[in-house]
Amino acid sequence: MHILHLTDLYRPSVGGLENHVEAVSRAFLELGHRVSVITVGAPGLPESQDVNGVAVHRIRGWSSALTRLHDDPARPF
Repeated sequence: MHILHLTDLYRPSVGGLENHVEAVSRAFLELGHRVSVITVGAPGLPESQDVNGVAVHRIRGWSSALTRLHDDPARPF
C-alpha cells in the first residue's frame, strides 16, 4: 500500500505534529508500506528528498506568503 500524509510541518522542524507524523510513517514502513509526506516548503530545503525511507515532497502553499505574520517564518503554521 502507498500511504500519503499531508501535514503543514515536517522535518527538519521539530514539534509534536512533526514527531507524530514521523512516528506513524516509520510504523507503516516497518509494516512494508510505501510512505510519502507532502508538506509546506521552507527556504533552503529541497523540494523532494528521502528522509529515512519516507519520500518527502515540499510544496509552496499560500501560507508561505504570509511568513511576516508568523512568530517564526520557518514555521508558517
